[in-house]
Amino acid sequence: MARRARRYDDYSKLNVKKVIAVIVFVLVIVMFFIGIKFLLNNNSKSTSGRIETLNYYTAYDNGKWGVINSYGEMVVEASYDEMIVIPDSSKDVFICAYDINYADSTYKTKAINSKGKDIIQGYDKVEAIQNYDEKQKVWYESNVLRVEKGRKIWTC
Repeated sequence: MARRARRYDDYSKLNVKKVIAVIVFVLVIVMFFIGIKFLLNNNSKSTSGRIETLNYYTAYDNGKWGVINSYGEMVVEASYDEMIVIPDSSKDVFICAYDINYADSTYKTKAINSKGKDIIQGYDKVEAIQNYDEKQKVWYESNVLRVEKGRKIWTC
């Protein structure tokens, strides 16, 4: 007759509460990472099951400048004489020049969104802060604009 060893008599069965707690903990961690990924991709459009980020680009048509999105749709009609500056291609903030006087080298600028509405009002100029990299290519500060009214200049 086979006898069972004594050292196994004191051990209890598997603790079900601890197993369920570990499974719930793993599920919470997975849901946390999925939620973070979803929040980072909040400016996306879904087409045919794929998620793509919506970006904006300048467009030149018939001697005028406008803005298109990454789907090729015209967002701002091509009606500006000077190129439109897009500081951050993932945001719908566009800097447009108007009332240009080439003789005096004076002009006014405004910031508009994809609906063509003026989003920063009450200033003579709204400009993106321009920088250069090692290869002398222009890039713009994505979260800062410079505004001017009269002779005073602010960054916001």
